[in-house]
Amino acid sequence: VLAYLSLEGAPWAMRKIHALKEVAQQEAEVGSIAAGRFRSTGFGVVFYAQSATADGRLKDVFLEHRRGDTVEVVVAEYAEQLTDPDRNLRLMVLYDGVRFEGVPGEPRFRTTEFREHGIPIQLDEGSSPFDDIEAQPTSMLLESNTKEARAELQWRLSAPISALVLVLLALPLARTTPRRGRYGKLAIAILIYILYSNLLGAARVWMEQERIPAFLGMWWVHALVLIVALIWLRRQGRVVGRA
Repeated sequence: VLAYLSLEGAPWAMRKIHALKEVAQQEAEVGSIAAGRFRSTGFGVVFYAQSATADGRLKDVFLEHRRGDTVEVVVAEYAEQLTDPDRNLRLMVLYDGVRFEGVPGEPRFRTTEFREHGIPIQLDEGSSPFDDIEAQPTSMLLESNTKEARAELQWRLSAPISALVLVLLALPLARTTPRRGRYGKLAIAILIYILYSNLLGAARVWMEQERIPAFLGMWWVHALVLIVALIWLRRQGRVVGRA
């Protein structure tokens, strides 16, 4: 179960988190606009509405849309927002207004009266969830030969491997004498776990920095703790045999 969660579950969760963040960011950019204050969407659009109706329409609207050197200024009685997810567009629809279009500093500009006028706003495509190494499927990591992919793959494999090693290490730690009590080695167990985790984290960074070869990677950390567990078990076996 731990291997499945580490190899498949955690990357899937990271991709879902990324998707939710992208949706939240887009909604924040061109989401609901509060009446009585100017709002810039980040896509060259400045919007202002004096008031809002109960059904969500905005009244007495001012909008400025920049497209290169051209500036489009629109004044309308009311407006509403529509979303086209197929084309990744947010459409600002204005009703009963006037549009002024021209280049600042030049005397010529165009004035147009309209009953309905839609201004498409291209939403940010955002980054791909696969750009984050932690969100990439394990199959993609296996096909990649980059140092980051190798480090991430070994990091995911470290979860189930370390669980098995720690279970083996728990056997000598669980054996105590009556004088020490049941929790006599608890502090030692916590210290070993902290050292184990920190060494794995350090080995991952060293792999990404290419300070250690990929074949050595994080395996030496598991091997070190495994050797300590086996030596400890052997020593306890001798003590029990002599007793």
